[in-house]
Amino acid sequence: KLSILSCLISQQIKSAYPYWTMFDSERAVIFEGESDSVMFVTAITDTASSGFKWVRYFYKDGVLYYKEGQLPDKEFHDKISGDEEVFDPEIGKVTFSYFSSAEDEWLESWEAGEGFPDAVRVQIDPFEPFIITMPASLRLK
Repeated sequence: KLSILSCLISQQIKSAYPYWTMFDSERAVIFEGESDSVMFVTAITDTASSGFKWVRYFYKDGVLYYKEGQLPDKEFHDKISGDEEVFDPEIGKVTFSYFSSAEDEWLESWEAGEGFPDAVRVQIDPFEPFIITMPASLRLK
């Protein structure tokens, strides 16, 4: 199960796309994260759809949740939270951190509008963390 999860998260994040939308009255790329969640747009979609999809992973109380939606969608902001699917109900603690080369450190959060981090570290207890390096073309500053 862990290898499937780590491959899926890695593949989706490596395929992140700089999709612009409005966040708090400012135009920003959809990529944001906290220590317990990450949300971004990926170019990976299933064969039944086209375009892009947004993806959100969220960990709470020992459960990893997953939610996605198609873009473009004028109601995107209203659909981010609620009705998440349970990805894994018995997973160890999942944490995300974000590397900023400008600050030369791992951060616990990444705000929409900051572009993309240089890398994302995913820790699934009790295993060693894995690091997903963002493609250089996405590192908008």
